[in-house]
Amino acid sequence: MKKILIIDGDITILNFLKLKLSKEGFNVIISINGKEGLEKLISEKPDLLITELNLLYLNGQVIISHAKKINEKIKIIVLSAMSQETIIVESFELGVDDFISKPFSVLELIIRIKKQLQ
Repeated sequence: MKKILIIDGDITILNFLKLKLSKEGFNVIISINGKEGLEKLISEKPDLLITELNLLYLNGQVIISHAKKINEKIKIIVLSAMSQETIIVESFELGVDDFISKPFSVLELIIRIKKQLQ
């Protein structure tokens, strides 16, 4: 079972995605802020990280750079309300595998997750 860590400051999004992705057969771990997210990234060793960029304590860019140092094979999807072109480009330069702007389609997200974990 593939393990996914989701870091987002919105508990509603976290619970919704945990429910939907668990039904798809994924082991889903959630975190409400960057500090807790980094701790879970280290301890849980997920196959895929989904992160917002605008987080409390540590921002998404810091999380992404640490994720690649911890596990260079980890797949990373940014799911963010920050969708300016420069932010998207910077995210890909940091090593993310995909970028999805909020609001988002959960079906599209599931397809993109499955594609990354093939």
